[in-house]
Amino acid sequence: MSLTPEQQRAAYARSSVAITAGAGTGKTFTMAERYLYHLQEDGLSPLQVVAVTFTEKAATELRSRIRKLARERGIDRTLLAELEAAPISTFHSLAARICREHAEAAGVPADFRILDDLEGQLWLDEQRLDILDTLPDEIYEKLPYRLLREVLPQLLDDPITVREAFRHGSEGWNDIANQLRDRAFDELLQSPIWQESTEVLQHYSGKMGDKMEMQRQTAANAIALIDSGDRSIEHLQAIASVDFRKRGSKKNWQPGHLELVTEQFKKLRDLVNESFKAELVTLQLGELDDRLAEVLPALKAAFEYAWETLTRIKRQVRVLTFADLEVFALEALKCEAVRHNYQQRFKAFLVDEFQDTNPVQAQLLDALTQTATLTIVGDAKQSIYGFRRADARVFDRFRQTIVQACGDDVSLDLCFRTHHALIDRVNQIFQPLLNDLHQTLVAHRQEAPHNDPHLQAFALTAPKGTLKVDRRRAEAKYIADWVTQLVADKTLVHDKRSDTLRPIDYGDIAILARTWKPLQVYADVLESSGIPIALAGGDSLLDTREAKDALAVLRFLADSDDDLALVAVLRSPFFAVSDRALLQIILEAEPERRDRQVTWWDRIQAIDWMQVEDAPAIDPIAVLRQLQHRSSIDPPSRVLQWLDRLTGYTAVLANLPSANRREADWRGFRELVRRIEQDRSSLYGVVRRIQRLVDEDVKVPRLPLDASNAVSLMTVHKSKGLEWPVVVVADLNYNSSTSSQTVYFDPELGVSLKFDDDFEVSGKPVLHVVLERLDRKQEEAETLRLLYVALTRARDRLMLTASQESGGYFDRLSPGLAAASIEIGRWAFPEQFYCGDLEPPAIAETTPKLLLDSISTDVKNLPFEALSDYAACPKRFVFRYLQGHPGTDATIRMQHRLDRLIRKAIAYRFRDKAVLRAFDGELDGKSIASVMEYLKQFDRSEAFASLHDMGFHGEHLVTMDFDRIQWHGSIVLLGENGILDVRTCLELSPKFYRFELAAIARKMDRSNIFLVDINNLQLYHWNLKDFQPIDRDFKPIVKNIRSNHFEATPSREQCQRCVYFEICLNRIED
Repeated sequence: MSLTPEQQRAAYARSSVAITAGAGTGKTFTMAERYLYHLQEDGLSPLQVVAVTFTEKAATELRSRIRKLARERGIDRTLLAELEAAPISTFHSLAARICREHAEAAGVPADFRILDDLEGQLWLDEQRLDILDTLPDEIYEKLPYRLLREVLPQLLDDPITVREAFRHGSEGWNDIANQLRDRAFDELLQSPIWQESTEVLQHYSGKMGDKMEMQRQTAANAIALIDSGDRSIEHLQAIASVDFRKRGSKKNWQPGHLELVTEQFKKLRDLVNESFKAELVTLQLGELDDRLAEVLPALKAAFEYAWETLTRIKRQVRVLTFADLEVFALEALKCEAVRHNYQQRFKAFLVDEFQDTNPVQAQLLDALTQTATLTIVGDAKQSIYGFRRADARVFDRFRQTIVQACGDDVSLDLCFRTHHALIDRVNQIFQPLLNDLHQTLVAHRQEAPHNDPHLQAFALTAPKGTLKVDRRRAEAKYIADWVTQLVADKTLVHDKRSDTLRPIDYGDIAILARTWKPLQVYADVLESSGIPIALAGGDSLLDTREAKDALAVLRFLADSDDDLALVAVLRSPFFAVSDRALLQIILEAEPERRDRQVTWWDRIQAIDWMQVEDAPAIDPIAVLRQLQHRSSIDPPSRVLQWLDRLTGYTAVLANLPSANRREADWRGFRELVRRIEQDRSSLYGVVRRIQRLVDEDVKVPRLPLDASNAVSLMTVHKSKGLEWPVVVVADLNYNSSTSSQTVYFDPELGVSLKFDDDFEVSGKPVLHVVLERLDRKQEEAETLRLLYVALTRARDRLMLTASQESGGYFDRLSPGLAAASIEIGRWAFPEQFYCGDLEPPAIAETTPKLLLDSISTDVKNLPFEALSDYAACPKRFVFRYLQGHPGTDATIRMQHRLDRLIRKAIAYRFRDKAVLRAFDGELDGKSIASVMEYLKQFDRSEAFASLHDMGFHGEHLVTMDFDRIQWHGSIVLLGENGILDVRTCLELSPKFYRFELAAIARKMDRSNIFLVDINNLQLYHWNLKDFQPIDRDFKPIVKNIRSNHFEATPSREQCQRCVYFEICLNRIED
């Protein structure tokens, strides 16, 4: 693929450049070319070029593109080696590097640990509650506990902006009120309704004494006074107080004039009332503003106390959150020596998705790029992360700075994603909506894969009073029928890889919505229609049935007197005890005693289960007693595995609708428990923390599903950066919440609180009204950008649906649809539509084999080394790849990190400590010294001399698809026909490593296989021809994994060196 003229101009710019890259215009390809330009033309090392992306996935993709291009261009081997260590990462990773390299200047411990999002949220929630208990009494004299508990987390999430906001006091509030009130009056007077009303009320009049004429005169006088400059609020109130019960008499008016004046009066009154509702024309300082000025010092003191306390605790326990990284990196860059270090070290910066940059990140870049060449790539139309404090204005500011410094400003508008007919319609829709932001995209692909229509919009017409949930299900059914028809008609779509046309498949279709809630409804309806679906996530893992089932078990095990938890467990799929059986237990159990309350655990232990009607197939007493025993010796995550084994829970899930989604949620909850138990190993501690997550309504993300050949369902935010041949943008009646926040802050205006019943006065101060209006305007602008992102995900066909004819996003989009001459199709609410429980899929003619035992995850992606682990012991495979357990030996885990670094050093023949640190910036000096020592042994030992003679040709990434599993790994290329793996510690007997190495050798068509054991100065060599054919060597292992054959095969030799020895029940003791 060659660069377009505009891409060339961007990639080969001699100085800094701002690139506006429209949807599908090849920005990643352009960035990769720009990166190579810095290497080849500017003579920079990859270690001098910083590339910053929005996600780790994007960073990996960019590095892969650069690596591929570099090899095609014959880049020097040294540069290829440095490329592997080059700073191509996210903002957080860049900030972490600065904090680690200059910990003292940043004010953080040198050996800090980064808490991931969920872990950080859990930790912060606990610390904040403790801090609230220790706040000085004088703060609580001014501010109630409930308010501080609500607003402090919001303030602490953005400390830099909040500190800037707190610098502003009450001095400028009166000017702000006057300016905004005048602006609101100007907008009111310039309104077409006001202009039209002025003309009508001045030119049409009735006879003196007529009731409507008297009101007309009052209103006309008020309008005249306002137009003359008297903007007293009483004049607007005179207009708003028109009483339409005083209608006047037609005989006192010229024909039609009374109706005309009355109609115009209604429009004018509504306009004025709307302005009153917006609270802008009435803005003036009062008691609420005095109260805000009084409490702001206390709020600032509470914030500073909380921030300083949190910072002190973080230093003590050596942890930082992702948000902290940027804050402390900025602190480090305040030091001139630190800034100078990076300005000397980094000569060029490339920043992707710049429209999603927040003000703190902008300050980081300001400090780092003063003397560097800067390339920013973004699209203000696709700025949709305001809730993460992203500010589209940052992109525009940096772009103007680059232009003023004689840099280039390039716009990429050739779209490689969407064909001409569809992109032309999208252009027409958004030209009147985005105004100055609009960029007309030109299609590279002119021919459409099928005939019109390429863009359709539909709205449901339903009888008055139809419930929202029923309208949403009717919308889902309409989408399901439409998708079914597309596939049945074998509608042609463009295949991006082959650049040919082919019939559509389910995996070519995506359904997008603003939130997760409607997507679950669509998923249920589509699946009941026989359509395979992949729901990419959901509101929260803790809201799923599987998480609630598992939590109920853990709650009971932590406290057997928890009746609610035990009954939930009995009724769940673990035992499926019927309500009839529970009633029988109540009736036959021992009556309540005076000396103590009889619990449900007492009741079910006293019952003869053989006599219970609808008794479960599995004895709950035996299972729960066994779990109680296991919970005293095993961690909670392991207890959940015992629960699955004893009840066959995952087998039950596998036989239910949405089985993949359910199994993923079960697996996700187990993983959540495993993460929590690392800090709180006791069962009680784990339950307490998860219950707090539930009580605080913390949103725990659900595991994603592999879409494979299924319709993808996800939010618009989740779809960013993705594309499909066919996209349905649904639930267009969604409307954002208009509720007012308790706290607002702005670095240029200040901080404001909304007062409620906890104070003597309630309401919004002037500053609160101003900041709320600013927030609403930004949200309205982001809504249009969100719609733009949604509609530009489609390559070939686009469908828009709404469950009613007006409201929400549909109203915002309607002017654009009208401009594009897109007629809104209507479909009537089905008369016979059943809105109760959905029917299950049709029963097959032959009954499939049911799963009656617990099942493992449906593995889609594995490293090649999983073959060796399975061959050594299937139980080891389960611990490592299905349960994600890291093992109990931290020394061996560290050795794995060192092995990866040693392999790279050998592959690219570098021995410099600075380069080693660039590859793994978190390794301490002792670990780097160990790596250097191992490399010295490798270089000097006679055992490995033959390898040096063959020559090392870099590290090669290997991927292979086999039996629906993608296998991946890396290997050192040796000589012309060999591969090399290097280990400092062989966890397995050497014979087991042959499985993974033979698979890689086959994939790369290389015959000689070498394995180095540096620690023992051993070299192992095999020839591929000595191995069994793939069907007899590789395939049986994969088949066993697919068939869930995971019985342990312990041996004394392997058990003694296994990292799971301490937790494995099948181990052989020495």
